[in-house]
Amino acid sequence: MSSATSGLSVAGHHSPQRASDYEMAPSFLQLDLDVIAAILEQVEHSDALHLAETCRAAQKVATPRFLSEVNIGPDWQKDGRNRVENFSKYMLQRPAERIPHLKTLIISSETFIIGESDPETGEMYVDFNFTSAVSLAAVVRRASRLRKLSIGCSEFLFEGVPELAVAVASISNIQEMIVTQMGIRVARVLSRMRSRPRSVECSILEMRDEQEAQRYLAFRPGHDRFLDSLTECMEMLKLENIGDVMVDLEFETVWPRVHALSVTDTLIVDLNLYAKAFPNLRRLYINAVSVNKSVDARDVWTHLDFLALHWPRCPVFRRIRWLRFNFTLLLGGHSRNAMRYAESDHLLRVTRPSVLDALGTPALFKCVAGTAPSVKFLRVCVTATSVGSASGQIESLDSWIENVTAHLKQIQSLRGLAIVSQRRTLERRDEYARGILAAHPSLEYVGFAAWDQVEAPLSWADQAVLFTWYHASARPENAPPVVEMLRVGAGNAAYQSLLDTPLSQ
Repeated sequence: MSSATSGLSVAGHHSPQRASDYEMAPSFLQLDLDVIAAILEQVEHSDALHLAETCRAAQKVATPRFLSEVNIGPDWQKDGRNRVENFSKYMLQRPAERIPHLKTLIISSETFIIGESDPETGEMYVDFNFTSAVSLAAVVRRASRLRKLSIGCSEFLFEGVPELAVAVASISNIQEMIVTQMGIRVARVLSRMRSRPRSVECSILEMRDEQEAQRYLAFRPGHDRFLDSLTECMEMLKLENIGDVMVDLEFETVWPRVHALSVTDTLIVDLNLYAKAFPNLRRLYINAVSVNKSVDARDVWTHLDFLALHWPRCPVFRRIRWLRFNFTLLLGGHSRNAMRYAESDHLLRVTRPSVLDALGTPALFKCVAGTAPSVKFLRVCVTATSVGSASGQIESLDSWIENVTAHLKQIQSLRGLAIVSQRRTLERRDEYARGILAAHPSLEYVGFAAWDQVEAPLSWADQAVLFTWYHASARPENAPPVVEMLRVGAGNAAYQSLLDTPLSQ
């Protein structure tokens, strides 16, 4: 491999070639090219890179895969600061042959950071060096098949390398656009870009002082625009720390095709402004501590099917089929627990969901049992730090089941219960399934999914897809139910049926 090609090997990905590599490669390469391509689609792009480093024939078949997804992250600095330049040089040596394979490009916010510590205080001074991004702009400008582009520290990067901003605005086939730490320059690029992405994520640059705010965030209503060119294409939008910027700049703009919206901010002043801008939402994620003004009309967001909340204060006054609590309900202790419980009670009474995702504390089950007879499918995350014994620590699900069973029995409408927990707590899942199904006469399905980390991932409800499902296939009189563990296909079908549970009358 040439020195330019070796610049592609992300730090930690390059490994010494072994004799077995050369022994295995010929037999693999004798397969039909369509078969090889299908296999390579299932492996990590770094593994495709390893294959490409074994021989010329392997390089030819593996290059499309490892070039399809390029993640320029902080690891690229470990082998010298020329790595971005080496990558760009490699791509530009044969642009017609290599650049068309580039489908995903991720430029991390840490990629161009340089810094040194004060010898006396030890304090680290951080700065940016965007020199190598100039050649990267030439690659982006030619990346006509680029579908996903993610740019971290985007405002500083576009300020330091305006050629990259011009290149991003000029390409036409991006379907997914992610920009973090954006300001005026990035907003202008987004408003004039030729691409018409279906999915956009963006976050506003957080300022240290008024001088920086004036330099990077002095948007001018009536002059500066923000996503106004995407009204007929954008379907999914994630906003973080946007505040009033979008409302101020696009007060009259409507995005009728957006069906999924996520808003992360400390405070949402008026949710009605979002309802006006995005009238046809089906999925809404609100990650805010407070919403000052909720949606006040019942004929707004009539198609809203899913609502996820970081705080239980009710933002809408209509029924929601699928509700997600991204907060913990607890009993007793701090007065905030009582307030959160009362607001959750009210929220459940108003929305009357059929499907509910939540952290599975005893307080959650008590709240659902008392106020939400509409719930037919409950997905809960059981963590070792929030449920169980008085100390909050559990090594199995025994104490958790004991604490929630009485409330679980009172949820008469429940058809399915999905439990996500640490792998070590689920070794006796067969026993748990039989016990839960025996204790709840109307329950038909119980599923278990595991994670391996110490703590539950924040996105546990989206990541938990590999469930083991149990079904009460028969309930003999005066005898325990007949419980069967479903095969993967039947379990997945049952799971999807539970997720699709319609609103009850």
